[in-house]
Amino acid sequence: MPKVKKPKKNRTITNAGVFNPIGTKLRTAKRPAGGNVQPLDVDSYANLKKREKVGDNLEHDHIPSSAALKKAEEKRLGRKLTRQEADALHNKANAIEVPKDVHAKSDTYRGKNTKKQIEDDAADLSKAANRDYATTRKNLLAHGYSAKDVDAALDELRAANRKKGI
Repeated sequence: MPKVKKPKKNRTITNAGVFNPIGTKLRTAKRPAGGNVQPLDVDSYANLKKREKVGDNLEHDHIPSSAALKKAEEKRLGRKLTRQEADALHNKANAIEVPKDVHAKSDTYRGKNTKKQIEDDAADLSKAANRDYATTRKNLLAHGYSAKDVDAALDELRAANRKKGI
């Protein structure tokens, strides 16, 4: 005769409460390594995204633009990128953490990044990056950041981009 399993204790939501939790372990929020992003942090877009905090008024700014990086890679490969390739390139690209209004003033922010601009930037990523460094520097200084801090962050971004051949 087969063994009959005893039914498990009823652990439905109806018998859960403040003094009788469903689980025995409390959930703890996972904190991103390195804490939340701070203005002028430099890293890959994906790493900055993991550390973002909703409502902090900061955005991740690709330098050079993500669109230019994608177009340059398409030219190099001689074909369109797949969605997965485009997403991977976008996420691995270097970025700097800036306030939203500073990002909005950049040369390649949303609607300002025209097809011609993307083509020109893709043809010379270093030139595009240098223009973006200058614009970002000017906007950050106007926003009240110190020249020393801005230059240190942009130097870090330049070094990271150089490692990627930009």
